[in-house]
Amino acid sequence: MVERNSDFQLRRAQISDAPQLFDLLEELARFEKLTPPDEAAKNRLLEDGWGPRKRFDAFLAFVRETEKPVAFCVILESYSTFMARPRLLIEDLYVRPEFRRRGIGKALVTLCLEEAHRRGCERVECFGLDWNANAHDVYEHLGATQLTEWFLYRFDKRAIEHHLKPLGVGPKRRSYRPKIRPDFDEETRFR
Repeated sequence: MVERNSDFQLRRAQISDAPQLFDLLEELARFEKLTPPDEAAKNRLLEDGWGPRKRFDAFLAFVRETEKPVAFCVILESYSTFMARPRLLIEDLYVRPEFRRRGIGKALVTLCLEEAHRRGCERVECFGLDWNANAHDVYEHLGATQLTEWFLYRFDKRAIEHHLKPLGVGPKRRSYRPKIRPDFDEETRFR
């Protein structure tokens, strides 16, 4: 999938693009005041983006002035049980500051909307940091609505391990399996 206009080109990231995607991720981390991916995280990104069990897709934007990508977005699917349909999450979207106000961010969001439509997704969701008014403006200009009735909660690694420790689950421990009634099995499950 390659989207072109006279000023820029959008395309799906290939594994050969990974070093440049990592550069953009590091810029995004600095912009958001976060820690960028370390070498172990970069290896996981390679596996999760281009390995046998893909967990995300990435798209890059290029302009004529430079061979390096100037923007990217990362998307992944989740699922709505109430709608019984997939939904698409825009996990990251970043445009280098000197290339903003050219329509590249809008084009990347539009590409994500097209991808969601192609996949049969019921909706597309994205995040914007509370202080990032530019992101809010782009999303709202394109028709997204800011949710007020939902709060985002996160279990970080520390919280996960803290909760699982009393169960004997964690690094080098058994995995947790909830107790299932002995008379319940896959054969009788839907009878």
